[in-house]
Amino acid sequence: MALDHHLGLENEVLGKVINFTKIGQENQQIVISCEDVSISSAIFHSLLRICWKMCSPSSRLMSSATNENSGKDPVKIILILMNRSFQDHSKIMSRNFGISLKESGNIRLVTIDVLSDYCVLAELTPLKLLDRIVQQISDNLKDSTKTIILFDDISCLLQIGIPFEYVYPFVHRVRCLSMTSNSCLIMHTFFDYDEDDIESNQLCEYISKGATFWLECSKLRTGFSEKIDGSLKIHDFSTGIYKRESYRFGKTLRGIRMELHKQE
Repeated sequence: MALDHHLGLENEVLGKVINFTKIGQENQQIVISCEDVSISSAIFHSLLRICWKMCSPSSRLMSSATNENSGKDPVKIILILMNRSFQDHSKIMSRNFGISLKESGNIRLVTIDVLSDYCVLAELTPLKLLDRIVQQISDNLKDSTKTIILFDDISCLLQIGIPFEYVYPFVHRVRCLSMTSNSCLIMHTFFDYDEDDIESNQLCEYISKGATFWLECSKLRTGFSEKIDGSLKIHDFSTGIYKRESYRFGKTLRGIRMELHKQE
């Protein structure tokens, strides 16, 4: 199959996992997983780009019907950063997509940069740290503003030594906040296909079960290809009738924009 223009197909494929007209009306939960963080981070940044562009009044990414509902009301984007700092994400979005992660127009940006504040991390117990994050999210959901919540890698909580029995109820509380506010929740997490990291896999399985969409990435298993780096399976649970679409993808030189090939 001929290579599709990467942004055109990327908008078509990834744009449909978020229904922008229903943010504030229905809860949506999207999970991104992969054993190669660079691959799943590419998906995460692509979704962040689409969210940012769709929330812009000048958006032309999707259909005119969708755009009639986007860009009019303020939209709050909450970034909960556990893998990269806000500065790192800003550089990636600016360098690769020409997007400045700053409040503009009707976009309200809230950043919870968990791992950058080492003094706070050193002073708080794991439970108090998780309570603090939940409270910050809750405080930003008190108004009626349409909201998109993005976790850049929720499995980092396990990697810094927080026990799974603490992380599990934390995720449950975050999901409840998302459901009661009818916000869109996007969670990026690690998944180990070699099954050595049991807790990360359990976390991924838990959050994917309640998801609207699960974007399951995997790297190329055998051989070498100049164009193909891995596969992307989109598990669609949004209608109650399970559907799945499969794509192959190749990362570009900077490793963020992706070129997607639909598998027949």
